[in-house]
Amino acid sequence: MYSANGSMTDKNDFLLLVSQTIRHEVANILFVAGGNLALYNEEQNPKRLETIRKSLEELDSLMNLWKDLELIGEDDFWQDLESLLMRTIIVKSSVKIMFEVPEVKIKANGLFGLVFTNFIENTIKYSGKSFPCVKIWAEEEKDGNLLIVYEDDGVGISELEKDIIFNKGYGKNTGLGLFFIKEIVEMIGGTVKETGTNGVRFEVRVPECNFRTTYNKKL
Repeated sequence: MYSANGSMTDKNDFLLLVSQTIRHEVANILFVAGGNLALYNEEQNPKRLETIRKSLEELDSLMNLWKDLELIGEDDFWQDLESLLMRTIIVKSSVKIMFEVPEVKIKANGLFGLVFTNFIENTIKYSGKSFPCVKIWAEEEKDGNLLIVYEDDGVGISELEKDIIFNKGYGKNTGLGLFFIKEIVEMIGGTVKETGTNGVRFEVRVPECNFRTTYNKKL
């Protein structure tokens, strides 16, 4: 089922759509890899092997994502934001990441970390820099929501694209894609938007009912 604003409201709908997308991507990757293997056998061009290697890396990433989708069936649980970010960035050696977040726990399923994984992967692919810098910070807003900001120092996103980057099917080779990221955030009643002027700036807002500060034991 979809809500009035086009967002999915059921986890099963989300799981089905992502599974269909992954199957489609896997088929495309295998087609590309198979075609380049056939051409390599004819040409012996090492560039074909490099294309095959990249295809296998994409395939491995998709298989790991498919495994992660098992987490969607579990109940939401309280997750420490700093620990979640550490798990997200620990394997990213091609980007400099700084983060400053308060002592906060977020109530969400195990897919929530994929929000920041996707942001980082897009920075690596599209920032235009060989070693981009990323900053992640968070603060509690006056209205009671938690604001989490992801920023990089890349080329950013054009004004024309800001309103469509979260649409289903937008972009290519973007992992889950920002449409799915939006759905993950909306599962906990949150919102996400892009507001960058120099580099990207994603603002994720988590409602008061789904976060708590550990220092004052909110909730």
